[in-house]
Amino acid sequence: MISHLYPSRADEVYGSFVHSQVRALQDLGCSVQVVAPTPWVPLPLAWVKGQWRRWRAAPKSDRLDGVDVLYPRILRTPGALCFARAGRHYLQVLKGLVGALHRRFPFDLVHAQVGYPDGWAAARLLPHLPHVLTLHGQELQKIVHWSQTLKTMVEETIQGAGAIVVASEKMRRLAVQHGVHPDKVRLVPNGVDPLPPAALPDWLRRRIAGKKVLLSVSRLEPEKGLDTNIRALDLLRARHPDLVYVVVGDGSRTRSLKKLARALGLENRVIFAGCQPRSKVGAFYACGHVFSLPSRGEAFGIAYLEAMAAGLPVIASRGEGIAPLLRRGGGLLVKHGDSLELAQAIARLLDPALAVKLGQEGRQLAREFSWQKSARELLKVYEELLA
Repeated sequence: MISHLYPSRADEVYGSFVHSQVRALQDLGCSVQVVAPTPWVPLPLAWVKGQWRRWRAAPKSDRLDGVDVLYPRILRTPGALCFARAGRHYLQVLKGLVGALHRRFPFDLVHAQVGYPDGWAAARLLPHLPHVLTLHGQELQKIVHWSQTLKTMVEETIQGAGAIVVASEKMRRLAVQHGVHPDKVRLVPNGVDPLPPAALPDWLRRRIAGKKVLLSVSRLEPEKGLDTNIRALDLLRARHPDLVYVVVGDGSRTRSLKKLARALGLENRVIFAGCQPRSKVGAFYACGHVFSLPSRGEAFGIAYLEAMAAGLPVIASRGEGIAPLLRRGGGLLVKHGDSLELAQAIARLLDPALAVKLGQEGRQLAREFSWQKSARELLKVYEELLA
């Protein structure tokens, strides 16, 4: 398994869904070696923001919950800058490492998570082996639009894979639009891990006492729609003076979101809780009344499943990977970026009767998703490809 999306002891959240799938595969009897390319971080960058600090603190190798993981260091450039060279750099760093691993631990197949750069490099490491590729969204929703070179590299990679794994019908359609034969695309649902009971920090418990809580658990990035949540809160401030917004996570938009909250006079009603370990995040779902993540570019979105499993009514954007599930129940869909429609949806879900009804529906739907089921479906893909 080759995936730059992978947790470490320094960051148990980043790519935790891939780790959950790997552990479930091992429970089915698969022997899995994970190679998780991790950015090399010079010391000055480690002082800048949390993600860089966590990458620097990741070990070079580890046995994480029974999974053998190597974290070779790669160079990472911001955004699209020089990104067309990233695949070649991945290949250069991984070639000797993966070749030596294969001699000690002969793989039956290679499974890459993310089409580029992971998938592009993986296809060239051991080209005689079957190659499975999971698409997570950014390859076909972002990277292909950065340059014609990257579009060509991504499309050649996904078209050449032995099997393409996707988590939603949305991603299946995108794969076919970019030239993958429909027979090669396999829909393998994500799972959801039970979150352990936990207690809220005392400072937060005091701030939300007696309040209604709008909740987001997400990376703080432009596509997540968190600014729309803040603008919707502004529209609801008079009708719902007891409503506060708790944001769990961090990212490139942290500073601008705080600035927006101050500009709207909402600094006391928008609470930034920062990045939380999975051992603590269950307490945040437990304190919420409505979960809202009006994101775009979502292949699926496991945070929605976590919120549904916690019994929260959920708000998401139309046309995204989670939308077909929410049309069955558990929440409402809105237009991405429409703060007025979002405010109306939040107001509806603050009605206790509707919130309880949708929360029960969501909890029931979330029971359909487990990493054990996901691993069984993935194992079928492996067996079919090896046959």
